[in-house]
Order: sequence, then structure tokens, then C-alpha cells
Amino acid sequence: MRARSILTLLALCMALFSLPTGAADYRQDGHGGVFAPLCTDRKMLANIVDDFRHQAINMLHRPELGIADIIGIRQTRLIAPGTDLAPVPRRYCAATAMLTTGEHRAIWYLIEGGAGFASIGSKVEFCVAGFDRWNVYNADCRLLR
Repeated sequence: MRARSILTLLALCMALFSLPTGAADYRQDGHGGVFAPLCTDRKMLANIVDDFRHQAINMLHRPELGIADIIGIRQTRLIAPGTDLAPVPRRYCAATAMLTTGEHRAIWYLIEGGAGFASIGSKVEFCVAGFDRWNVYNADCRLLR
């Protein structure tokens, strides 16, 4: 009887440990690819606001500058995963950033699915018009358009 209980427990443990696991934002598209979050994803927008704030303080030396809101969000392009163009899904987005100074500036951003730390999660890169002083994204943020 004891051997049967141990075997049952062992079978249950094996069944539990063989279940697939994944991060909450690591979703499959049904064809083996990973989704890139939508342009309106709150986490991605929050990352943009936080990263811009960091840049304003540490690189632009303008602690009063920040993004108050992002409006007029739209997707401009989607590259499916597994194509010759991209091993991960890429979603290109455009919007208007309302700055804390009252200015409205164009903002372009790229969301890459499965490109977070250790290929889990997503990451976002962005460019606010007039604030790419080193032309990291080419003139007028052209690389993210």
C-alpha cells in the first residue's frame, strides 16, 4: 500500500512539473511567435514616461521636463516574428507627447516582443522630436518611424 502511495505522489509531481510555464506578457500568437504588446499598452507607455524623465534629468539637465500624457496613439507598422526582417515581432507606433512644459511633441516608439531581459517580456525604444541631440535614431527620429 505504501509503494502505491509513493508512486501516486511521484506521478502527481511529474504531472505538475511538466506543465508549461511562462511570463504573463509572453503570449503566443498560435503560430509559435510571440506577440508584441499593443501601442496603447500601459506598461510600455509607463516605461516611456519613466525613461524620458531619466533622460531629462541626467542627460538634458532639465529636471522640470517630463511627459504629462501621450495622446493620439496609432500603430504605423507591424513586422511579424520569424520573417527575414525580424526574429522577434516589432510594432512601430506614433503619438503626441504632451510635455510638462505645455509643449506638444511628436513621439515615435518601437515595441519588441520577446526582447526583454533573457528574452522574456517586451522592451520599448522611443524618440521624442527635438530631444535626440546625438541623433541616435537618425535625424528627426527616422529609424523609429
